[in-house]
Amino acid sequence: MKVRSTLLGLSLAMFFCLSAGEMEARSPQGVQITVPGESVTVYLDGKQVSDPASSCFIARIKRGDHRIEVRNSCGEVIYNEVIRCRKNQVEQIRLASRTGKVKQLDKKKFDEMLKMIEHEHFGEGKNAILSMVVGENGLSTEQIRRILASYSFDENKLEALKMCYPSVVDPENYYTLASVFTFASSKKKMAAFLRQTR
Repeated sequence: MKVRSTLLGLSLAMFFCLSAGEMEARSPQGVQITVPGESVTVYLDGKQVSDPASSCFIARIKRGDHRIEVRNSCGEVIYNEVIRCRKNQVEQIRLASRTGKVKQLDKKKFDEMLKMIEHEHFGEGKNAILSMVVGENGLSTEQIRRILASYSFDENKLEALKMCYPSVVDPENYYTLASVFTFASSKKKMAAFLRQTR
């Protein structure tokens, strides 16, 4: 009996360790840089890590301090800061476009993108698709509302909401997205985010 309970305890311990490891492997960690409507090149600790694009995600960055430098198409430095990367967190860097607003994504393309996002079961997969679209295209608050409705959890909705903000074509309506959240604490986090970006 004692041996059986010991084996059961070891089996459960191994299961929880494996589950935690799998969850950690799925958790995103890195830096997301977005400059809607403008093509930029990103450097990490002095090394070029992207080709010119308006959005870049640097994955698997070691925890600690790293210098992020962003250069526009003329080679001018438009961002140069040291940021701290934390375990299982995505640091967001959003820069205002100097070339004006991007064009709003048309209905057909938006519907195609939304269908792809809805077919993904996890927030990380949804965000991967979203990150490919937000940098290159403008989105209305109503389009963003429909995107957020495809997420199950407030935490994932908040991450997507932050990702979409640089591409919104009607930022004066962004506050209305507070209604997509279930918990008051999430609405407070959204309000804090909007205060920081203005």
